[in-house]
Amino acid sequence: MKRIYFSILSFFLFSTTLLFGTEYTIETVPNVHLQNAKAFVSNPDAILSPSAEQQINLLLDSLQTKTSAEVAVVAVNSIGDADIKQFATALFEHWGIGKREKDNGLLILFVLDQRKITFETGYGLEGILPDAICKRIQTRYMLPEFKTENYDKGMLQGLNAIYHRLSTPEAQDELWVQSQTAQEDWGKVLQYYAITSLLFSMILLFMIRSSVKSSKTKDNYEQYRALSGYKNTLAVLSFIFPVFVLFLYIWISIRLKQLRNKPRKCDLCGSKMKKLNEEEDNRYLTPQENTEEKLQSVDYDVWLCDQCGNTEVYPYENRYTKYSSCPQCHAKAYSLDRDRILIAPTPFSTGTGEKIYHCAHCNFQKKSTYIIPMIIVASGNNRRGGGFGGFSGGSFGGGRSGGGGATSGW
Repeated sequence: MKRIYFSILSFFLFSTTLLFGTEYTIETVPNVHLQNAKAFVSNPDAILSPSAEQQINLLLDSLQTKTSAEVAVVAVNSIGDADIKQFATALFEHWGIGKREKDNGLLILFVLDQRKITFETGYGLEGILPDAICKRIQTRYMLPEFKTENYDKGMLQGLNAIYHRLSTPEAQDELWVQSQTAQEDWGKVLQYYAITSLLFSMILLFMIRSSVKSSKTKDNYEQYRALSGYKNTLAVLSFIFPVFVLFLYIWISIRLKQLRNKPRKCDLCGSKMKKLNEEEDNRYLTPQENTEEKLQSVDYDVWLCDQCGNTEVYPYENRYTKYSSCPQCHAKAYSLDRDRILIAPTPFSTGTGEKIYHCAHCNFQKKSTYIIPMIIVASGNNRRGGGFGGFSGGSFGGGRSGGGGATSGW
């Protein structure tokens, strides 16, 4: 008796395998459009007849020519226990159905063992094919035929309804003008950007003028320091608001140069001082200051009074240098000298690295070890998409799913 039960069970499993075949995943559903740009039907289990498949391909190719909308049809026996709606969304994104700038794609997924069909629409089709219309097309034109296993007629009737819905003059106009609307939207964005940039620049100008007025009683060096902080801020903001902020940046750069070279009077005798050139000022700098000048981490200006021999030294730090203050001698000559791997990481263990810092002035050296994370081996997941191909093949246009559509069962 056990042998009979086992035989019946084996026959049932074998029959189920023959009936439903492979359980498809997102990666294993054949994208026939890659080999033939005029093929829109993925029918690996021959659920649809060759005649129906040919008629659908001609219909969808004509629809794309008229409206630029891309429609893909997938009919498979099984996707296992996967939710059909989630599967359709993932497959839509994986293939990139629809034009990238319009998102006017539609995926129709038919799964036989679940006895369900779902529509997945791109953002650009949600206004023309709302969820309610998708549901109506399924229940009115497709499900009655699917219940009698006339899959060809049900699919053709549903697609004809979609074709007429998308190819009406109003729908065609909406599909074609989406890119024009996007350009108009960008025009508004640029307009708001220009206004924001102007207002932001006026606020900055007011702040800078207030800072200049408050520092007028101070000497040239203190005025320079007060303004130099704005220069760095403007350097960053000029990339965000280049039109107006760039002019402020140029003005501050000129003003800083004027303050740095403006004639000075000696604090001791009141005589006019002169600014020494780079070769002359080295004699008046300390060994530490000469090192910093050589490394270009700090630039020093030396002013000399010819009457009394008084000298004044002003440091101008380079904010974009790799050097920092040395913990030993405090010269701005401390930097990363070497970064080496002591123990290489693997997929199973972390590694160890060592950074060696060195001061170019006092030769102080410091070593610091750190942990290197384990190597993570990730499996690839190549996405399709890109330009639409010619007659020999191609891919869908890189559109995105809007999450709309409808699902029905029979």
